[in-house]
Amino acid sequence: MNKPAKYERHDITEDTPDIYENNKYIRIAARRIRKTDSISDKEMLLAVLLKRMEQEGEAPMPMVDVNGVFDNILPENIRIGEPISLGGELRLRMATLTDDNDGTRWFPLFTSQEECQKHPVSNVIINASIEVILDNGLKSDRVSGVVIDPFGVSLKLPKEILALLFDVYGK
Repeated sequence: MNKPAKYERHDITEDTPDIYENNKYIRIAARRIRKTDSISDKEMLLAVLLKRMEQEGEAPMPMVDVNGVFDNILPENIRIGEPISLGGELRLRMATLTDDNDGTRWFPLFTSQEECQKHPVSNVIINASIEVILDNGLKSDRVSGVVIDPFGVSLKLPKEILALLFDVYGK
């Protein structure tokens, strides 16, 4: 059997579509609101969020390992192609961020991988539905709402705004 002359990497390349590409419109609308604070820009953000939910858009979501299963996994013990035993039930929960000014907690809505990596919140990141993130921000007792790109534009969407959004969305 002939071995390949060179190991082929299968990393994400520029030819691979960016699943977060259309989230840039959320970021653009949020930046406009920070500059203008106009009603029309706020309506535009809600329209963009509605559109991304209709498109079943996703965003990178930091997760917390609730029962510490990953704490026992050492990178030096991982072998490519071999199964990993977690040694317990893996339970993940959406990470929250705390506002230093008033102590309120928020679910982050990162618009891109780059925004998510500006200040790492967790070492476990999943692709989550934007609709699910916003819906959890509305329904969870743990948070006051959702914050868009907390280490960038940092625009908060409190539960009242999320309720309005879902009233229009019809879910």
